[in-house]
Amino acid sequence: MDTHTAIGAVSVSQNERASRGKLGELYENHSQAGMRLAYLLTGERARAEDLFQEAFVKASGHLAGMRDEQAFGAYLRRSIVNLNTSHLRRRRLERRVEAARVNDGQRSR
Repeated sequence: MDTHTAIGAVSVSQNERASRGKLGELYENHSQAGMRLAYLLTGERARAEDLFQEAFVKASGHLAGMRDEQAFGAYLRRSIVNLNTSHLRRRRLERRVEAARVNDGQRSR
């Protein structure tokens, strides 16, 4: 490995650690309120945890384009609400499809 490559590898490693540190800080700062919102929306701890984690990953993927931590918090809250709405719509559709199958099965008898 030449010197230029070694310096580049060290820089990337330092950037990755700094990025992970920032994500950890954001998680600490927003996890309690985010989990509370997710729980209020779902009413179930396990679903709230899944919802929060999914929203946090989504929000952290957009971190580079955000102005500050307040923008991250707002994006995270909006992501939690939007993802929950999407999950509810999907479940409602699945129930309708299942009900239609049951009704079709009863009609064909």
